[in-house]
Amino acid sequence: MKRIQVPWRQMGRRVRARFLTGILVLVPIGITILIVVWIFTTIDNVLQPTISTILGYTVPGLGFVITLILIYLAGLIAGNVGGKRLILFGESLLSRVPLIRQLYNGIKQIMESFSEPAKAGFMQAVLIEFPRKGTWTLGFITRELPQYNITQVSTGGSTENCKRLLKGELDMGIVYGPHVYMALNNQGPFEKDPKGTMLRGVTKIYAGASYAVTLPDSDIKTMNDLVGKTVALGPPGSGTVFNSSNVLRALGLLDKIKPRMMSFADAGRAVENRQIDAFFQSSAPAGAVTTLAETKGAYVVPFTDAEMAKIIKDYPFYYTGIMKKGVYKGVPETQMPYLTVYWVAHERVPEKAIYDITKLVFQPKIFKELGDAHKGWKQMEPDTKLFLNLGAPMHPGAEKYYKEIGQWKE
Repeated sequence: MKRIQVPWRQMGRRVRARFLTGILVLVPIGITILIVVWIFTTIDNVLQPTISTILGYTVPGLGFVITLILIYLAGLIAGNVGGKRLILFGESLLSRVPLIRQLYNGIKQIMESFSEPAKAGFMQAVLIEFPRKGTWTLGFITRELPQYNITQVSTGGSTENCKRLLKGELDMGIVYGPHVYMALNNQGPFEKDPKGTMLRGVTKIYAGASYAVTLPDSDIKTMNDLVGKTVALGPPGSGTVFNSSNVLRALGLLDKIKPRMMSFADAGRAVENRQIDAFFQSSAPAGAVTTLAETKGAYVVPFTDAEMAKIIKDYPFYYTGIMKKGVYKGVPETQMPYLTVYWVAHERVPEKAIYDITKLVFQPKIFKELGDAHKGWKQMEPDTKLFLNLGAPMHPGAEKYYKEIGQWKE
């Protein structure tokens, strides 16, 4: 039986919708007016007595003029790198005060929702320094899309990237899939961080492996041989430490080694000089392992089927993969745990900005340029289904582009 719609109910819904829309329009305007009036009144009350004493008379509108100048200067400062960093520092301080944090973020989100999407302006992103020091792989964005101003931020790796995205200190970053999952569930290193509901997927960068490396003449031939050895787990705060710790914990080895935290380059040299026994690496090929393989030789410790089963049972976001022969000189085909690494954006980044950037990186010329700079980028693909399975949505800008080209999968 067809349900009869009562006209007054329909009218009620329309009135309610219009009323809510009106609130959304007026609230940011009202808040802005209140703030400007407060600044104007405060400045006028502070300066007028001094000016009156010096000149012998009051200057009408002095507070208003100075307020306009201050607003202009604030915009000027926020438009450059130093100013942006200063603002981010101030926001990080505000985020530590519970009541102020909610109030500030709420007002900011309302104001940003009414800003012009096309004018994305300044964005903080973690980039990849490759193929040589001082050359940043994602620098092509500002070259090809000058309306977007991308600045490089140095971090310790995926864990720090994710934490800074959660705190709003980054707009984009390279993050391991497991970190997205754990951030959404406040697990592991993200237990005390804000819930990762603001994380949005852009694209899969590459599938990364986690493996231990030593010298060919070492007595370490299996994972169990790491017992009692000094092993570098990765740079402090990096995704490699996260992965190596997970792998060793699943195999019951984490508390049976002598762990060290150091950069990949330092770890590679330490193994070469026999100062440590082995080091963990994520992704392949990796510079530290390539250098070791070319000089002293490298042995990549394989994982057995039983070991892989234990790892996947405890950490289902890993999967079994094979590193092909020839990735490193003298290293044969080797089985090891893999996971996916994603380009992740904060939800506040405008849809148009991510749409333009995503469309750009998949253009044949740019895609080749990225692959020539680093082999990992040759694996770049939408991979929307696997990212959605982590529990986080794709960014609307990326979703729009993938649907346009028929690459959207759920």
